[in-house]
Amino acid sequence: MKGTKNLGWLIFLGLVLILGVWGCSGYNGLVKQDEAVKNTWNNVNTEYQKRADLVDNL
Repeated sequence: MKGTKNLGWLIFLGLVLILGVWGCSGYNGLVKQDEAVKNTWNNVNTEYQKRADLVDNL
């Protein structure tokens, strides 16, 4: 009986650990994608600024 309870708790803790690692990994992936989007928009803004500076030279 006692061994079965311990096995149940170990399975439960293992599932919680797996879900925790999966959640952290998913969150880190979202942060990485958000940073990539911000970087891309900064590149777009830089190109807009270059274009505006060139128009002033006309």
